[in-house]
Amino acid sequence: MKSIADIKSYLLSREGIEKLKVIYGGHEIEKEQKRCLELLNLHESNFPNVSGSQANGLFSSPGRTEIGGNHTDHNLGKVLAAGVDLDTLGAATAVNEKMVTINSEGYPVFQVDLLNLEPVESEKETPNSLVRGIARYFIDKGYKIGGFNCSVTSRVLPGSGLSSSASFEVLVAAVFNGLFNDNNITNEEMAQAGKFAENNYYGKPSGLMDQMACSLGGIAGLDFKVPAKPGIRQLNVDFSELGYALIVTDTQGDHADLSYAYASMPKEMKVVAEFLGGKTCRDITMDQLLSKSSEVRNSCGDRAFLRAYHYLKENDRVDAQLAALEQGDGTRFINLVNESGRSSSRYLQNISIPGDDKSQNIAVAIAVAEDVLGDRGAVRVHGGGFEGTTLAVVPLDLIKEYTSRMNLVFGEGSAIEIAVRNAPAGMIAG
Repeated sequence: MKSIADIKSYLLSREGIEKLKVIYGGHEIEKEQKRCLELLNLHESNFPNVSGSQANGLFSSPGRTEIGGNHTDHNLGKVLAAGVDLDTLGAATAVNEKMVTINSEGYPVFQVDLLNLEPVESEKETPNSLVRGIARYFIDKGYKIGGFNCSVTSRVLPGSGLSSSASFEVLVAAVFNGLFNDNNITNEEMAQAGKFAENNYYGKPSGLMDQMACSLGGIAGLDFKVPAKPGIRQLNVDFSELGYALIVTDTQGDHADLSYAYASMPKEMKVVAEFLGGKTCRDITMDQLLSKSSEVRNSCGDRAFLRAYHYLKENDRVDAQLAALEQGDGTRFINLVNESGRSSSRYLQNISIPGDDKSQNIAVAIAVAEDVLGDRGAVRVHGGGFEGTTLAVVPLDLIKEYTSRMNLVFGEGSAIEIAVRNAPAGMIAG
């Protein structure tokens, strides 16, 4: 392990600069280098005793974007996701006490006593619960844990649709991995640790997609047929080489509790699957659904039928998107992204809150995006839906016009250009 001074020297060295290029791409490396150095300085200010320690690390965990497979993972389906160049960055120092102290920029400092690894009811829906849950997962798997002080800064903003919570979870797992396990824990296992903590300690019944995308980096085709060990196909793709940029737009919804709306989608899909003799939509085929369409509609309802139809088409679409990217076929990929967006709108029905005729931000964003892009790009709901974000694949020469139009409609800074990060979460230096 290195001292803070050693890590700073490494970041200024040729080797360190090359490492930053691998993580952040070749653009604005001086800016990323400065950001890392500023965090290390802040860490020394937050925890004055760290300067003499020889057990430090600098860690990075990307945010994630969902490109295809909208609401398929909860029915053991396929997803196309990617780590992005906006990340959560942490400077951490091992301490002798079994205590984790995290000072995250913009949030109150909090502590977690690792002598108690049982769920704490009052910690639900707090970052404390995530740290405790990840520690418990590692202990149960036979890995080592220990106390540490950590300073965190993040460009994966809450509400941005880039999964700030999963990025934080994977960062915490990476710190335990780097400081106490010689970086021997796989990225897949770190993702599982985050999901375990989120499900069992934080109190959110999420799938594994967010954590896997944040942990793996690159473009990942994920097949959740076996949830505990998903199939993974990874690609390194630079969309700029295909002539496009990825832009997410925060449509500035009120982020009210829409758990009931999210829960209805996997629930209705499973109702259809059970009617046709399965447990999830992964157990049924399009032939079964269509041949029994009258019975399904009468028993389960039309919306449930349409959501199952979306699932089956979307599952196949993920494979087709992967093939298009492997072949460098940007036009085919664009068409498939648009198909995915239309399917979410028409069949999955998650671009506006049911019954709300005044707040339809995502539908407005899609309409405005289509007006700018015409047939040259693609736009779709991003992630959960109802309120939240859109994802657009934008020709490079339309970036300025697209961003300006979205910012005009939803406010300055609403449109954020992202790039695929072809490097996994983990230790930058230590």
